[in-house]
Amino acid sequence: MKTNDRYYFYFKLALVTVAAAMVLYELFYCDHFIGYMDGKYYYQYLPEFFIERNFSFYVKFPMGTALCELPFFLVAHLLTLWLSPGNVTGYGGFYEYAVGFCGIFFFLVGCVLLFKVLRELFESKNALFTMLLLIVGTPLGLYATKYASFSHVYTFAMGSALLFFILRMDADPKREMGYAFLTGLVAGWIFILRNVNIVFLLIYLLYDFGSGRRWTDHLAKVFSLRRLPFHIIGGLVLVLPQCLYWKRTTGSFLLNTYADERFAYLGEPKILEVLFSDAKGYFIFTPLMILAVLGWFFMRRTKAKSFRFGVPLLFFYILCITSTWWCWWLGGVYSIRVFLDILPFMALSLGAFMACLDYWIRQKSGMEKRVYTGIYVICILFFVYVNLALLAGAQRGIVNETFSNWWELRRAIFHWI
Repeated sequence: MKTNDRYYFYFKLALVTVAAAMVLYELFYCDHFIGYMDGKYYYQYLPEFFIERNFSFYVKFPMGTALCELPFFLVAHLLTLWLSPGNVTGYGGFYEYAVGFCGIFFFLVGCVLLFKVLRELFESKNALFTMLLLIVGTPLGLYATKYASFSHVYTFAMGSALLFFILRMDADPKREMGYAFLTGLVAGWIFILRNVNIVFLLIYLLYDFGSGRRWTDHLAKVFSLRRLPFHIIGGLVLVLPQCLYWKRTTGSFLLNTYADERFAYLGEPKILEVLFSDAKGYFIFTPLMILAVLGWFFMRRTKAKSFRFGVPLLFFYILCITSTWWCWWLGGVYSIRVFLDILPFMALSLGAFMACLDYWIRQKSGMEKRVYTGIYVICILFFVYVNLALLAGAQRGIVNETFSNWWELRRAIFHWI
């Protein structure tokens, strides 16, 4: 068996194991939240359109999440009509499980595509290790199950698809126009999942930025007749229905759906709170991402160098809009959830950090190599443990999902120690 095939087998084995655990959690332990906070509004399109036949209701959240959930909703609807026709409401019963299984499906799709991207940029073993760390070292699994009605796991999948198609367009010129269409389709889907995330297209426009002529050649391809028309057509396939819905319900094709909310902290952004507070701090709840940030400085040494400007830019974009928003903690759910949207891009810098550190340690020998390896392993295990301990603490009610405090976090982290 080839080395690459062997690591791909290990990845599939790990993914199947994780998927089975998520299904069991979904069936026997998870308390579902279709009607919780933003999730109920993302989902609302489905019962309104397919059960109430109401095409004039207005909800400020776009329809991208509902589009992801649609096939699973239809299966749940048919099962309900067959087995429990008195409960055809769009909520409860099979409908709850449909959303949960939809989250797991898109989690798997995103992981498979992202692994393929990482294998293009790094050695297979580093790609595998990076993916395993993302799965057990971030709250992505929580948003693929308990909070599957939110948009984040679907944005993760689409971000992974965007990276995959960007690389395929250059690698397979014979299918360039097809991949260009799919890139536009994914970009449109990202827009109708969460409108502000259309900025993610910068990862495409800034591909090879800083590489002189290669970047200008890339832009020439982006705006060429072999790509641009297919980008536009692909994007319109999904953006146009959203615009028509806005036109029907509000009279306008384009809409600022957050016009009644504001950036209350423009003069005093809550950057430290977003990153380090006990309430929701990103690096406190997901310390593994500290290594991903460090990885920005190593990307230029790997094949991921083409993304070395786009990845930090998107991180700072999410940080800026979140830290200046009136509700910077983003409500009563786990951690600062919007950072999950850029997880595929941060995976590139995390992979670069892992690859460079692995190479550096392999150059050592004797006791020095063992010491550095030990420190490396201990840090990784600690970061993963903190994530899992806090997730378990939130599940048990030790960690408050609205606002935590240092005592709650310490209690959750050291519960098993």
